[in-house]
Amino acid sequence: MSKISCLSILLFFLLTFNSFAQKNKLTAFLKCNCDSRFIQQNTLFLDYVRDQKLADIEVFAFDISNGSGGRQYTFNFTSKESIGSKENSLSVYLDPNLTYNEKRNKLLKIYKLGLSYMLQNTIYQDQIEVNYTPQEQES
Repeated sequence: MSKISCLSILLFFLLTFNSFAQKNKLTAFLKCNCDSRFIQQNTLFLDYVRDQKLADIEVFAFDISNGSGGRQYTFNFTSKESIGSKENSLSVYLDPNLTYNEKRNKLLKIYKLGLSYMLQNTIYQDQIEVNYTPQEQES
């Protein structure tokens, strides 16, 4: 067998294996007028794509200013048939007195909460953990 045919067979198997190995993660498309890079870096269980047609989950976030100077963000989640067609919408109000870090952490929390709904009743639901932290009551 020639070296070229051996190399081409090896390359074929490597590319085939690589394409199967990469499908372990869901793909997501995120369009947000926020620190989307921070959200992507803190949700590494997803692979983010630039073309929404390639995504298993599409997320569009819309924001609007409030009269008090704060912003309200609404996240619209849509999943494709590959993981069960679902739609969900969650909103969060960001107070104008919050720091930049507090705002992006609050957006990340609401984003993850929306993803938990999208992933329920899928093969990925066993990999999700939800934590609840009660707020301290003022006296």
